Amino acid sequence: GWRQDSVAVHCDDGKLFIGGMTKPCCSPFVQGDIIGCGVIFHKVSTTLRDPPKKSDIMKKSSDNKKSSSPSSSSTVMNASVFFTRNGKTIASIDTRLPEHGYFPTVGLHTEGAHVDIRLKARYPPLCPLGSLWQQSARLSSDGNHGRTLHYTGKRSSQKDVGIAIAKDPLDQDHSFFAVTLLAAGPQGGSVTVGLVNENFSSELMNPGEAENSIGFHASSGGLFIPGHPSRLCSKPCGLNDVVGCGIDFSLSITPGRLQSNKASSHIYFTVNGKVASRARVACSPHQLYPAVALHGVGDSVQIDINNPPQLARAKHRSIGWARSHDVQLHGSMVRHLAGTSPLQRKTDSLGVAQAVLFNSNNHEQYFEAIVMSTGKSCNICLGFAPLDMPVVQQPGTTQGSVMFSLAKGAVFCGNDTPRVCSGMSFDSGDAFGCYLAWPDCDSGSAFWLPARTAQVVFLQNRVEVARCVVRIPEGIDPGDLLPTVTLCGKDEEVFFSVADAQIPPQVKSAEWIQFANLRVDKEGRYSVGANLPQPGFVQLGKPLTPDDPSFEVSCSTETSGVLVGLAPASFPFGRQLGRECSSVACELEGGMIISEGHHVADCPPFVDGDIVGWTVDFSEASYIGGTPYYSFFLTHNGVVVGRTTLAIRKGEHSYPTLVVSSDKAAVSIKHTVSVPRLVFSSIGWMQTKRIAVSSYGHCLRYASGGESPNDCGIALAATALSPMVNYFELTICSRGRDGSIGIGLAHPEYRNDHMPGWLPLSVAYHADDGGIFCGLGKTDTFASPCERLDVMGCGINFSATVGSGKMEVFFTRNRQTVAVETIAVPPTGLYPCVGLLSPGERVYMDLVPWRPGETSSLNVLVNDTTR
Repeated sequence: GWRQDSVAVHCDDGKLFIGGMTKPCCSPFVQGDIIGCGVIFHKVSTTLRDPPKKSDIMKKSSDNKKSSSPSSSSTVMNASVFFTRNGKTIASIDTRLPEHGYFPTVGLHTEGAHVDIRLKARYPPLCPLGSLWQQSARLSSDGNHGRTLHYTGKRSSQKDVGIAIAKDPLDQDHSFFAVTLLAAGPQGGSVTVGLVNENFSSELMNPGEAENSIGFHASSGGLFIPGHPSRLCSKPCGLNDVVGCGIDFSLSITPGRLQSNKASSHIYFTVNGKVASRARVACSPHQLYPAVALHGVGDSVQIDINNPPQLARAKHRSIGWARSHDVQLHGSMVRHLAGTSPLQRKTDSLGVAQAVLFNSNNHEQYFEAIVMSTGKSCNICLGFAPLDMPVVQQPGTTQGSVMFSLAKGAVFCGNDTPRVCSGMSFDSGDAFGCYLAWPDCDSGSAFWLPARTAQVVFLQNRVEVARCVVRIPEGIDPGDLLPTVTLCGKDEEVFFSVADAQIPPQVKSAEWIQFANLRVDKEGRYSVGANLPQPGFVQLGKPLTPDDPSFEVSCSTETSGVLVGLAPASFPFGRQLGRECSSVACELEGGMIISEGHHVADCPPFVDGDIVGWTVDFSEASYIGGTPYYSFFLTHNGVVVGRTTLAIRKGEHSYPTLVVSSDKAAVSIKHTVSVPRLVFSSIGWMQTKRIAVSSYGHCLRYASGGESPNDCGIALAATALSPMVNYFELTICSRGRDGSIGIGLAHPEYRNDHMPGWLPLSVAYHADDGGIFCGLGKTDTFASPCERLDVMGCGINFSATVGSGKMEVFFTRNRQTVAVETIAVPPTGLYPCVGLLSPGERVYMDLVPWRPGETSSLNVLVNDTTR
């Protein structure tokens, strides 16, 4: 600083020295302070000698020979030299750049003084920008090196925009800038941050509203690109939020790259340090200038040239390609060849690129593909496939391959049937990940997967969108499945990265082996979004075993559209659970048990708050053709209400599986639960006229036309009530046309053309009007009518004293006594009787010990040993 062409800050007095001149700068420095120095270069067209070595500059030649370095016509710079103290700018001066440039210099002049020098320090968080703006309309700046801008317009029209554009474009050394929102006017503020090229019309538009620009509107959180619909990227920004904009030069294309004359830039925007959106524009990255627009009275912002954030993607490594077909490869870039070669390949030809596996552990692989350009249709697929995958078929439809189609939002697992993942949307800049795990018997995998199966996970921006288990044919080993991407449209382009060290942790920690179209909240409840054409599907990773044979599902809200059951690991999501593939399911709302495509049994409907469970009895199996069949028990709030048999083939397991197709339903799964008492006794019926009875006798369905009162259906139990079994009840699964359902008692010779209670020696409670009928076809006694899902009960109080030959009969609705009648009892006793009289009526019946005054729930009552 004491000589010409030098500038320095002296730490002892805090003064700035410029070629021997001095002026105050800051307070003296103390031990531990960090002083920084940097240069901002301004382009000036001139001729500059190539810089020689430092030793050549300092050498004094007696003959004053000029440097032997050749001259070259170039673009050189004047300079703004700035100094920082502990990261904050303290001084800035504009100076003429010496012929051979500035060299970093440190001078010491006190015994014992020592410093630590870092020549490649991080660019300071704040640097002077006062001389960096080539134009500024309707804006003013303060003395903070021009970094703070204020809107001075009147906002009289939509075109009354104040905009500032940097003099120089972003480059690889300065690829990112940030804007802090300092103040907003009474209209809420209107700030746009973006990039423009030199042809942008700055007086009329915000960045992103005219050609050759892109802009992020901080006030709305929207991204604007000319010729494309705007899209919402984040919530609206407020005061003190920081909006950043940068160019990822590693993903951008300059003319000549990929054998193309077209250039494009990969641009990203951040909000408070996190990437909010990515986009691609057809412009060279070296021609984009930072731009900030204000359009609200009172708006103020602060602009900083910052270090770019750590982009949320895996660390990329050099790719080795095992195979390519109809694609251009440039390092990790893959581009479809349609329309780019002299032969003008067909636009719909399939381009394939398959990478070499870098991971020595072929049982686990992960890669990412960033969509750089979607083309016209974004017919891009990615996944794993053998090296001999044909190029004339839909990717993923050949045996041994599994591919995810972005355009269809579906997974293809070795056949033509897609497993659809609903509600997906994507755009340029999205990163899609693919993970493959082939079970290794020696690795102690957390999941119990059968032999010759693999688990594949697909992610969008590191969020799981689909997980499936696929069967791998014989003859294909783990190392034969290669990371694969296919392109089938003009201008489609992806950035391919094998990144096994960057596997997202949630991929391995998930509790499921198959997953699609579901979301999981903090309480572990599964639900689906609104208006999804495909149901949500989840299959837990741990099957039922002899040591852990049960699981339960809690219904938090409505049960419509919910199936709970068991299926093998390879069950394809998108198919109906219980309809195929050795699966069984309970349809909660309808109360039906479905197994391998058949409606095998009925059960009580489930409502919100209920708990549905499945238990497999591994203690005993029956064999058909050498295949073992086990008993599967369905429980309702801990009580067995259904039973069926299902085969579990050798080498396979049954996994808890859940399907949700209604956005009003939410359920949670508990795997390890106490094993219920596996007792499911059959109910015998003496007569069942015009009534269809399910297996085990629990479900009764009306099976006639219901054209007259005498066309009723009667079911009379084979056993009379006794002090040991003194009560029975039914759940109304469906009221049918009229809800003409009766529950009561009758003698064993009761006629089958009259509803219970209409003839002597019978008594009944009718659901349609709540009438209590005692041996006559009419009544003056009424209780509450019953609706669907109501529980109607009838019993005898054998302990009551009411006179010789008579007994006290009581009726309940939802376990609450609604009526008590005293009737004569024939010597043969009174038998449970159910009557149905209109099409569609269906009830579920059970015998439960019960005593008057008790309101215990069903699961408590049936645990009585008299059951």
